Amino acid sequence: ILEELYFSCNELSGPLPPELGNLRNLQELELFGNKQSGEIPESLGRLASLTKLDIRYNYYLTGGIPPGIGGLTELTELLLAQNLLSGPIPPELSRLVNLDLLLLDNNNLTGEIPPQLGDLKNIRYLSVSGNDLTGTIPPELGGLVSLEKLQVSVNRLTGAVPFQLGNLRNLRDLWFATNQLTGPLPPELGSLPNLRILMPAANPGLTGSLPRTLTRIPLRIFNWEDTGLCAPRDRAFQTWVASIEGAWGADCKQIPREVFRAFFEATGGSGWMSSLNWLTNAPVSSWYGVTVEDSLVTGLDLSDNRLVGTLPSAVGEFTELQRLDVSRNSLAGGLPQELQELQDLETLDLSRNRFSGPVVRVLSSLKMLKRLDLSDNELEGPLPGFLPQLDALRYFRWNNSGLCAPEAPWFQTWLASIETRDGPTCEGPFTLSVAAAHLTQAAQSSEGAIPVVAGRPAQLRVFATADRANDYNPDALVTFHAGGREVHEVEMQTDGSRGVPDHYDPARADQRYQALIPGAVLRPGTEMVVAIDPDSVMPRAEFSEVRIPLDVRELPRMRLTIVPVVAESGAGGDVLDWVRSADDPAVGFMRAVLPVGDLDLTVREPFTIAQLPVAEDINDWRDLLQDIDLLRTAEAGSGYWYAVVQPEGERGTLGITYIEGRASVGIPDPQVFAHELGHNMSLRHAPCG
Repeated sequence: ILEELYFSCNELSGPLPPELGNLRNLQELELFGNKQSGEIPESLGRLASLTKLDIRYNYYLTGGIPPGIGGLTELTELLLAQNLLSGPIPPELSRLVNLDLLLLDNNNLTGEIPPQLGDLKNIRYLSVSGNDLTGTIPPELGGLVSLEKLQVSVNRLTGAVPFQLGNLRNLRDLWFATNQLTGPLPPELGSLPNLRILMPAANPGLTGSLPRTLTRIPLRIFNWEDTGLCAPRDRAFQTWVASIEGAWGADCKQIPREVFRAFFEATGGSGWMSSLNWLTNAPVSSWYGVTVEDSLVTGLDLSDNRLVGTLPSAVGEFTELQRLDVSRNSLAGGLPQELQELQDLETLDLSRNRFSGPVVRVLSSLKMLKRLDLSDNELEGPLPGFLPQLDALRYFRWNNSGLCAPEAPWFQTWLASIETRDGPTCEGPFTLSVAAAHLTQAAQSSEGAIPVVAGRPAQLRVFATADRANDYNPDALVTFHAGGREVHEVEMQTDGSRGVPDHYDPARADQRYQALIPGAVLRPGTEMVVAIDPDSVMPRAEFSEVRIPLDVRELPRMRLTIVPVVAESGAGGDVLDWVRSADDPAVGFMRAVLPVGDLDLTVREPFTIAQLPVAEDINDWRDLLQDIDLLRTAEAGSGYWYAVVQPEGERGTLGITYIEGRASVGIPDPQVFAHELGHNMSLRHAPCG
């Protein structure tokens, strides 16, 4: 019984024989890289057992794709690329529910991409590039939850890029270059955590600034050349672009009109006293209140112009502003964080409005600021302690704003250095609070949500804040309690020189109290009481002393099996002696960084495979991981299994695993070993920054 037929790369010519359809048991048919001509026989639709049909790179195959192929429901790979096929893509292909690969690129196919292809829930790779397809990119493709590569480049597709593509959480490559697409890139593309390649190039109708949501994804290749798209010039976006290995495309030369529109609408532009030329086709330099120098918007003066609403986040798009004056209006709400993007700003006048809330910390990034006027508003609280970072400031008013200047000597010294200043000083005592307190053994979240292991030493870190800048450096006292009695006490000081900070910053080593807590103290049921200023030099505040129940856990015994993987040729044999006992360094490192208690370690006999995985081929790694998982099941294995392998090649994948699974594969490296086991234990990657 013939199940596999391989005649690839044999320079076969002539038509494909219809008699191939009689091979009812055929599972794989590979004829790529020949010189076959004529049409694909309809009879191939009778091969009900076929799982793979590969007739790529024949170049002379013509005619249409037989709709009957849609009846081959066992098919996982349909590879028809690099031929002269014509006509439409049959919607019947949507019946191929097991399809993993569908490659129809570089033919002469016409018509629209069938929306029915959105039913292919198992497909990982879909390519229809290099044809003559028209119509739109079907929104239904956003339902292809397993899709990793989508290529629709070099066609005549029109319309918008569908926002539904933002649902493709597994997508790694997205190509729609060289079409006739229009409109902006949808911000939903920033929801694709695995996207590495994004190619919208050569679509002149794509317009607008690139969405800021893209900065969430670690792209490696991004090309927006020959489009109307442009990269925002603010610091955060440009830093992200610079992090991309291959990035090609223009920066925004002028602020996009939609930014002006957003500012206009958020501030009640229809009711402005003057809105001369705003949102018209007249040069931006002629718009009321806008100053343009060398094609850059450097000034925005809309003072006393009946502005209402809020100062919108769109203000951060005016990255070349040197002067922003919205004084004597009726703007309300808080100050937007996006003000931090105005790195060239020299004058900021927000006076005589109804702004409320505290002064946002982001103002500390405005190093060029010379004039700052916050007077006559409804702001609240003391001036923040970061303001002395504004070295260039020469004019500062905060009178009648609800703000006051801290009386700390170092802050008052800075105020005295400002030529023109006006505003009150805070009166009365300030209060202290415990901003955060947690124990760390290997890793910890800022909220202290990661449990600690009983019996292991832990680093205690306590962060305190005050409600205004000061020069007071109190002690912190932490007591540990178990079973109704105190079992440990530690008193700590900080290295800070400017007193208790007025904001919580876990990155500042000089703003935290820390001490090493012995493992014997940490048992289930332990609580700790944290007190800042335990001698009550300052008046007691609600959160200057807090009681925190600790999540201390006794760990169950861990069963771990190490599986050395070698090739039949003997290649990769160096892994045989990588781990032999629980005392080996790799195991010690793993136990130090993961929540692991007592350990039962088994080193299995080597698992032999035909060929070692290629480091750069993710499919090789996936296949090996699946083999190890099946091996564990077949042998009724328990606990976690780690297969250690030395792949071919120096660059590429280092390890792979199933999240919350029991099997993983990786190179003989302690950090990779611990990393993959951590994923087995449901741990995710820690956020950066």
